[in-house]
Amino acid sequence: MRFIIETFQNELKRLNPTMKQIKYGVNDIFNYIDTFSEFNMLCFDRSWGGYAPYGKQDIKNKLLQYLNSINYSSCVCNKQLAFVFILYHHITNFI
Repeated sequence: MRFIIETFQNELKRLNPTMKQIKYGVNDIFNYIDTFSEFNMLCFDRSWGGYAPYGKQDIKNKLLQYLNSINYSSCVCNKQLAFVFILYHHITNFI
């Protein structure tokens, strides 16, 4: 899931080279995923020891689970091209 986020962040850097800071949310990442005609991945499933195919909606669900697991609220891109996750211990309204 981090790879998807990093790919999205790299695209933000490419599209906005002069911006000092960019703030985005999970819906922006989802919209980025939707720009692709196909967005699929194989994920290892421990329950049966094989790889299962995931489509866009499955990936979005897994991405949301991942972001919730790290208490994600929003992201900020600063001028040094480092991305800082704004973390909260308790998020009542994620989206």
